[in-house]
Amino acid sequence: MIRDVNRGFKQDGDRVFGGAGLKMMRLARLAADHDLTGLEFAIGIPGTVGGAVYQNAGCWGCEVKDVLAGAEGDGVHWQPADLGFGYRTSAFREGALHGHLIAGAWFQLRPGDGHASREQMATWTAERKQTQPVATKNCGSVFKNPSGDSAGRLVEAAGLKGAREGAALISTKHANFIENAGGATAADVRKLIERAREAVLKQFGVVLETEVEMVGREKPRS
Repeated sequence: MIRDVNRGFKQDGDRVFGGAGLKMMRLARLAADHDLTGLEFAIGIPGTVGGAVYQNAGCWGCEVKDVLAGAEGDGVHWQPADLGFGYRTSAFREGALHGHLIAGAWFQLRPGDGHASREQMATWTAERKQTQPVATKNCGSVFKNPSGDSAGRLVEAAGLKGAREGAALISTKHANFIENAGGATAADVRKLIERAREAVLKQFGVVLETEVEMVGREKPRS
């Protein structure tokens, strides 16, 4: 069986297309291979093109909406203006397009120095390894950053770095990550999320909104 590691990648001049299942990190590297710049920030997004569009993912001050030229799905091509982008959300997540499937997306980039792009991505990757628990099993950033502050800082200031519920624990490296220490259930993670939200609200009066979503039903611990 031949596996398509590039998941529908295409280039058209200064634009690139990635199928919904293509990893954003891979797309960033492919763009650099074609001497196109503007997607370097995507090296910090561990998810796929589809998920990144759905959530308007971002890193290092840039977001998907900044480079998106359009999205495709359900036999329709959507313009960026159709997608209701906000901070870590879109019309797919909460809006007129909720429930629609994303098949892929086009990104408008700029001609540039692919070597310089790869060097920038290497620098950011090294920084990320120093500050985030990238080698552990986790679901990425749990909470959205409140305006003018950092969710990780607030959770840490509430004294919850290293806190556990079952086999889930708040990372000691970055408090906006919940790690699976081995056998954690969705219920463990949910309890830890609620514990962090309650502590931050009580101590700082800030309501933390989740960046992650719970889907399906929790499996009870046997």
